[in-house]
Amino acid sequence: MITKSSFKLIIAAAISITLVNTSHAFDYVIPTDTAPSDTTLDDTLILNAGGYLGSFFTARDSSQVTINDGTVDDFFIATNTSQVFIHGGTIGHNASIEESSTMHITGGTFASTVNALDFSTVYISGGDLGEEFTASFLSTVHLSGGTISDTFSVNDSSTLNITGSNFKLIGSPILGLSTTPTEITTGPGEIITGLLADGTAFSLIASAYSTPNDFTISASATLNLILIPEPTTALLFLLTTLPFLTRRLTKQP
Repeated sequence: MITKSSFKLIIAAAISITLVNTSHAFDYVIPTDTAPSDTTLDDTLILNAGGYLGSFFTARDSSQVTINDGTVDDFFIATNTSQVFIHGGTIGHNASIEESSTMHITGGTFASTVNALDFSTVYISGGDLGEEFTASFLSTVHLSGGTISDTFSVNDSSTLNITGSNFKLIGSPILGLSTTPTEITTGPGEIITGLLADGTAFSLIASAYSTPNDFTISASATLNLILIPEPTTALLFLLTTLPFLTRRLTKQP
């Protein structure tokens, strides 16, 4: 038989469990707010000029971190499906993106050693990647611009998608490319050159292992090339469609 006092204890325990399991997403704007040591469970954090995130800051559990400016100290970690957008600022040594997380890099400067691993995805269209960038363990890298690391290596069944133009394999133009990804097979030591979408020149070496001060891709990795329209092609398209669009606009009441 449940007494009145026992019933109160049961209710109190149930309320306690509910409070422990209740999560609340926080929205941080740094430096206006005090910076946390991590973000979890759908939190959002925006780092602006004058803001600072300490060593081992971790974005986890589907949280979203946007770095517009400011400073991120060493050992920044994005993990467990988090989303990170880097538009500016400085990021310290040994940053890592892991466990199905995604990082978009359009600006900012990394000190050194950026690691993408464990099914992570990295989009690079700008910024300075520092001394070393490594993609491994089934990660995916979309490269279209920015300053490539002194040592940039893609290994261990990872995928590299390069968007650009003027692609050549051992000095000869690569034919049959389009605006959709085309997988390229290379032999050991062969070199692919080209221009990224932002005009940055690159030289990629097919190699069994990464080497210092080289941009390399291993035999176990996948390389896809994506061709951007040449300026003359885009201009021709505009010139041929502009009269049609003008006629349609002038016909509207």
